[in-house]
Amino acid sequence: MVSYNKRQLRQIHLLPKEQEAVLRHCRFTDNNLYTKIMNAPDGIIVLLDFEIANLRRSIDEQIPFQADSEVKRTLCVISNKLSPNKVITSLAEKMVDEYESMEQLQDLVNNEMNKGNATPDPEMCGLSPSQVHDLIYLTWEDERFPIKFNENISCNDLKNSAFFNNTRILLNTLAAMKEQATATAAKGKLNRKVVKTVCEKMYLNPWHNKLIQAVGAKNETDIKPLHIIRLVCKHAGLIRKSKNKWLVTGHANFLRTDENAGKLFRLLFLTYFRKLNIGYFDRHGEFDSIQQTMGYSFHALSKKTADPIKMGKLTQEIFLPTVLDEINDDMSESKRLEHLAHLRVIEPLEAFGLLECEWEEDKFTLPQIVVVKKAGLFDKFMRFKF
Repeated sequence: MVSYNKRQLRQIHLLPKEQEAVLRHCRFTDNNLYTKIMNAPDGIIVLLDFEIANLRRSIDEQIPFQADSEVKRTLCVISNKLSPNKVITSLAEKMVDEYESMEQLQDLVNNEMNKGNATPDPEMCGLSPSQVHDLIYLTWEDERFPIKFNENISCNDLKNSAFFNNTRILLNTLAAMKEQATATAAKGKLNRKVVKTVCEKMYLNPWHNKLIQAVGAKNETDIKPLHIIRLVCKHAGLIRKSKNKWLVTGHANFLRTDENAGKLFRLLFLTYFRKLNIGYFDRHGEFDSIQQTMGYSFHALSKKTADPIKMGKLTQEIFLPTVLDEINDDMSESKRLEHLAHLRVIEPLEAFGLLECEWEEDKFTLPQIVVVKKAGLFDKFMRFKF
């Protein structure tokens, strides 16, 4: 029997023949460990993780040299009991009387692991561990990646995508001003003339408009949606800086036509979520796991936002349990989790036109998203195939 506690101690139960096999056939460099096994009451030993690792290493070194198949089998069972993998430790208990060879145990382990990996988990939005693995670890360009991004969508499909339409406004403005200076001398951002021209045409939600009017925004970094779009265009290879100008690339000239709207939208979306550090745009710390597991968040949103859902409830659904734990462990304020979901997942997807949000304004705080619903564009652009 193997049990675990929070102090990284493990209680291991060795049968008499297992205790005898360890003491007789293994070499001990740690006399304290030998004494623990020798004097274990009823074969119950409590060991620290490093002691278990040392004991298992000693056993594994001796297994290949055992001529007696019964001794070899017993040492293999003990080694598996000491495994850091809880599935293997539990299966090792079964092997004592039921399995006659390591091959049989390996078959059992493989079957149990495959079964576990393929079993839907309600705590992970009904996905199995293997499906979550693919969403997190496969690159988005891999043909096995479960999310398929459709680039065959039209300008009409994208009429409510502020991010897409604002990008085209910026690209068209820079193309029209190609003979003029469009970059600041100091830091190479969009200069005030470009900012003014673009902002007069941009699609901004009401609270962004209020904020701009309140602070008298004149510079690129005063207008967060514009600053983000300029960075995305740069990382996507749509614009390049040359001396005092931001120039539209040939690839961008191809993509900004109506016929290639879907291709441009897909490029912008992938660049935003894969190439940019989305934590840069807020003051809530790194939490890289949010961006690394964004594929899972998309899947959760596809399931949870078919009907309107309150933001407070949705926040608990769109992150993996391990991500929630990381955020909660580091939380310095009660609203941190909701703020992160709002700023790094929901608001960007609303800007892309994939979600429809209801905002609530409070005289003491900035407006907040309170209700979320999936937009028609979501299912047109993104589908899941496991």
